[in-house]
Amino acid sequence: MKITKPTLKRIIKEEILKEMMGGKELAQIRHLANPPGNKSLLNILKAYYALASIEDANMRNMAYDYFMKHFGKSAFEIGRQYDHYGRSDKPKQDFTGLDLSGFDLSGGIFGYANFSGANLEGASLRGAYLHLADLTGANLKDADLTGAVLNRTVLFKTDFTGADLTNSFMVNPKLNETNFTNANLANVNLHPAVQEGGVLKGSIFKGVKWNSATLINSLWFSSTGPMNPSAERFLQANELVQTDEVEQALYPVLTLGKALSN
Repeated sequence: MKITKPTLKRIIKEEILKEMMGGKELAQIRHLANPPGNKSLLNILKAYYALASIEDANMRNMAYDYFMKHFGKSAFEIGRQYDHYGRSDKPKQDFTGLDLSGFDLSGGIFGYANFSGANLEGASLRGAYLHLADLTGANLKDADLTGAVLNRTVLFKTDFTGADLTNSFMVNPKLNETNFTNANLANVNLHPAVQEGGVLKGSIFKGVKWNSATLINSLWFSSTGPMNPSAERFLQANELVQTDEVEQALYPVLTLGKALSN
């Protein structure tokens, strides 16, 4: 959804603000008044921390109302959980059941976070850190997880239909009826954790895109020579689709914290 950029006068009369607030606080509210995009994690957090730093109760309430109107409940929960994450000795963000469809959460630090049942359809999680996160039942259809870290992530009944997982890191994730239909697994080393019932446990790989660097459950898919029989059978049974070779990415560098400090 495109955000319009109303002037501050359309939200609250500027002369009242000047009487109540100093220049610094007014500038912070101006940031809320002109959000460059309501679904960028960086912009949401900057606006959230601007709101949280306002000391005057009336002003803070007005800023909160504006935030909720233009950013929404889910965005406020992102800010609140991130704030908790930064203050807690044992951080665990809880995004259970939130509608985060279309949000830009690129580079987000979500280690141990709970996304159970969350709607992340079409969201961007490029380079996001999801180590030991719980994505049980989460909807990630058509999401962009390029270069994301999903090591030891719980992916029970997670839906990655059409998602782009190119260059993502998936060491020992827990799979159970995980849906990878038509997902792009180019340059992905998917080595699921060993668990009762088999490592893939009913997961779906129909139409998955692969290249010569794709590894699924120790099966290499060769684009230049004969495959081993197990890989050939897996490829044919799931109607896998060969895709372009892409450059192997280095381990992603998380820069969100640095960006917030600027």
